[in-house]
Amino acid sequence: MIRFVARVRALRSGEPDALDPRAAEQQLRMALGETMTGYYPDAEARARSQVVLLDALVQADGLDEPARGGLLEQARDLVLPGAEDHHEGGVHDAYVVM
Repeated sequence: MIRFVARVRALRSGEPDALDPRAAEQQLRMALGETMTGYYPDAEARARSQVVLLDALVQADGLDEPARGGLLEQARDLVLPGAEDHHEGGVHDAYVVM
């Protein structure tokens, strides 16, 4: 996990504030089901790490457009229960998941 976050930060070396390493590692650990105590990043650091890590994971997996859409749809439905009611023929209302 530490190495993955370090690689993501290295790829974004031109944006040193793009990813707080502690926030990113915590978000990954929580996504894997670990209970976290102690350090808790602020909302901006959490949101930024979620977006940057999601982008890195999608890029690392080499997902095509339909697979990316499916992944984002699943993420949105987890975060915003009932959002699936807003689908119209495959086109979705815009949601920002942070």
